[in-house]
Amino acid sequence: MGKLTLIILLSLSLNQPYAKVANNYHNRYFFYNKLFAVYGKSSKSILEKYFSINATIFGGPCDPYEFTPSDSSSKIKDCNSGIHEMRSNINSSNSNLKNYYFHQICNELSQLKSLKKIKWRALYKRYYPLEEIPPAKIFGDKIEIKDISYTLCMSEKWKKY
Repeated sequence: MGKLTLIILLSLSLNQPYAKVANNYHNRYFFYNKLFAVYGKSSKSILEKYFSINATIFGGPCDPYEFTPSDSSSKIKDCNSGIHEMRSNINSSNSNLKNYYFHQICNELSQLKSLKKIKWRALYKRYYPLEEIPPAKIFGDKIEIKDISYTLCMSEKWKKY
């Protein structure tokens, strides 16, 4: 009886994971820097509009010791919304509100005029520099660069770590 119980407990314990892998998302500083690197200077006002005041949604508390002057190159480091931004989570979680804001951000970024000069392969490499470029047929023949931009921007893959 004791051996049977030991075998059952051992088999149950081997089938259970010891740790669960959570969906860890980056924070607003990563999102801002990644999207700025992908879309360039023309995206700065869009990115600052969303990431500078939404620390509680996108994660990434501000550091009161890194205040930047109001005429600095980026407003993202400022504690724009007040002291409660210092208590924000370091990373963001998946939420409907965050997804809504990303829909807005990606929609605005995909409308940038500077995007028309970019080929889809170059845009894909900006999002995923270490991955092999997929075949052209994955996007179809008549899809526009703004649609590809929106799809890549909304992808969960680059937002997680």
